[in-house]
Amino acid sequence: MKAAIFYFTMSGNTELAAKEVAEATGAPLVRLHAEPPYTVDDIDWTIPMRAAQENIKIIRCCLASNPSALTSLP
Repeated sequence: MKAAIFYFTMSGNTELAAKEVAEATGAPLVRLHAEPPYTVDDIDWTIPMRAAQENIKIIRCCLASNPSALTSLP
């Protein structure tokens, strides 16, 4: 069975967890990125931020990944 760990992170916390899962399972990591990329203001919890607005409006950001990572899966 082919497996990969896909993850999205803004601050790096999810990346740490994804790396632990990948290490435990031997599955490759594929990081997803917001499109367009988040800015510092987008993730600043002290002001109305893009990430919160997307969640409130139930709008999911478009995610882009490294397509070459998908072709290199075992």
